[in-house]
Amino acid sequence: MNALNDVIKGTIILIGLYIALIIGLAYVGYFVGMAVSLAASGLFSVGGGILAEIFAWIGVGLANIAFVATIIHAQIINKRQTIELSDEEIDKILEEIIGKESDK
Repeated sequence: MNALNDVIKGTIILIGLYIALIIGLAYVGYFVGMAVSLAASGLFSVGGGILAEIFAWIGVGLANIAFVATIIHAQIINKRQTIELSDEEIDKILEEIIGKESDK
């Protein structure tokens, strides 16, 4: 039952971080869009609100890309395996390596 509780807690934390990431990057994108619209709205011949909205959606897209990349990276890290060796096994491996080097 402990493993199930850990999975539930991890899922809740992951969903919370995902929502925070989307909201944060949407606001950042919106503010960048507002700055661009103030500086160059006449150049693009669109209303200022439209540019801000476009940049906000770009921020949401970047949040999704960052989230998926983080999940993929975590899966790759979790697939790595650790090997535990005793002192005798390490000595045996080192002796084999030293023996092969001395044969050359």
